[in-house]
Amino acid sequence: MREAINAHSIERQLGNTTSAYNLGFTGDLALRRLAEIDSILGTKPKIIVIGITFHSISDRSHVPEDHLALVSQKMKTNEKTELFFDQRQHELIDYNWLDRIIFKRKFIFAAIIDIVGLNRQNEFEDSTNVVGNFKDPFFYNKNQSEEVLKKKLGPKTEMYNTFVVSREDNSNKRALIEFIRILKGEKIKVVILDMPIHPLLQKELPEEINQNYQAYINESLLPIVDGYFDFQREYDQSHFLDLTHLNAKGKDDFSAKVAQILQEMI
Repeated sequence: MREAINAHSIERQLGNTTSAYNLGFTGDLALRRLAEIDSILGTKPKIIVIGITFHSISDRSHVPEDHLALVSQKMKTNEKTELFFDQRQHELIDYNWLDRIIFKRKFIFAAIIDIVGLNRQNEFEDSTNVVGNFKDPFFYNKNQSEEVLKKKLGPKTEMYNTFVVSREDNSNKRALIEFIRILKGEKIKVVILDMPIHPLLQKELPEEINQNYQAYINESLLPIVDGYFDFQREYDQSHFLDLTHLNAKGKDDFSAKVAQILQEMI
């Protein structure tokens, strides 16, 4: 959702009477957000908009250890949320300052390379627009060609694997439901956006996966949210940076549509 939202333009469309923030994160999963639930509730939001796609509920999607260990001092679980995490994830969340220092050793070489200017950053990526930017963040900055995109497709690729959704229950499905229930329990409105995906990826996904995904939405999400809006097939390839991220053209149009949704709910 990160590349798809310009919170500045949403605020302007709402007449600058409401503050909006884009807190999208790479590979974001509801499971990770459960460990931050107290901080989220502490901001006292009126509406939380959650962007989902197949990756969000796939049993092949996992929270990277780095995501838990590096910010463990800001995470905690309670009797409701602790059941969603396995033993290793609990260890990472419970890291103290010394544990974090030891864990960070693996980043030393990469940091040195970056400092001396020898890093070979991907031509499609630019991290300078992400850190501390909660309004209009973007990491990917160049449209990828159809040739590049096709290499990411296929049953053996990482992209395809994390988009496989079965009918079976899993921790990501349960975590998303629990996350929404906690927000609703605090009288926070929850809006689900089925995020746009590139037409090439749409064609690659078997109908069974689409059916399993839609069944979860219909049976588990629609009964508990305040709004659900399907943008999955909203845009053609000219609006995308890659298979799952919108470019500037897509972001402008999508942000305007989201602002209109919020305008009707506030």
